[in-house]
Amino acid sequence: MSEVTSSTSRSSGSGTSSTTWYIHLSADYQVNGRDFETGNIYFGFCGGSGDASAIRLEQFRYPPGTRVPVCHHPLDPSLAVLRPGFDLDVLGLPVAGLAVALGGLAFTLLFLGAFRSYPVFPIGLRVFGAVFLVAGCAMLTAGIWRFKQARDSLGWPVASGAVVYAEQQSATSLVEDSDGNRSRVTSYSAPLAYRYQVNGGTYFSNIRRFGALAAASGDWAQSILLRYPTGAEVPVSYNPSDPNTAVLEPGPSSESYWLPRGGAAFCFFGIAAFVLGCRVKPDFFS
Repeated sequence: MSEVTSSTSRSSGSGTSSTTWYIHLSADYQVNGRDFETGNIYFGFCGGSGDASAIRLEQFRYPPGTRVPVCHHPLDPSLAVLRPGFDLDVLGLPVAGLAVALGGLAFTLLFLGAFRSYPVFPIGLRVFGAVFLVAGCAMLTAGIWRFKQARDSLGWPVASGAVVYAEQQSATSLVEDSDGNRSRVTSYSAPLAYRYQVNGGTYFSNIRRFGALAAASGDWAQSILLRYPTGAEVPVSYNPSDPNTAVLEPGPSSESYWLPRGGAAFCFFGIAAFVLGCRVKPDFFS
């Protein structure tokens, strides 16, 4: 069983709104004559996403009635997953928790060093720099990996495919300028998913272009939907070593450089703050 639902959150005070999509999936399996049920697609998947195509992708991969292999723990069969292996989503909560913990530690040390008679300000500055350095390294690594995929995709084989989902989404946020004036800004996205076949197997993907913008103006979103309407036949470039990875528009885009550049900027700021923390004396504010 697989079902997709959505939940739209709106703030009456600010007028902001966003939509989160969820997939409710359950797979029945037997181990040693006992019946079990799991809804885990892969470890780290939370069941919801702000990108409708990511949820639709899983719905297309696991339609109702489909027989799928289930990998279960040998000692605890109730612990099972449909797609085994490591996924970057697993790092989401640990990284977020580490960032909050280090940020809180840095703020506490900086506060004690600046407004209390504790010689910990340089340590706080170093921790503050380490937070930016870790974030920058993560952004830089992800950006370089994405850029490498975009560059390699130029040489990938091409299969015929078809768009199975394409729809415009919008999200409204509250923006405040330097003068304190507030305004609501609406951004538009065009999530899509497509199907293709490789060596007799059917695969799905939702990557239009590596590193491309996630949202922009309404005209931008409409231009993508006009280019890739539902049902349209499209050429799909797929990774021969991993056919699950594919793209409609191979090659790097101008946006592919944003994440590596942002990561480099974070690293530079983090190194500068860390070096400054090493040079500042404990009695800097005394």
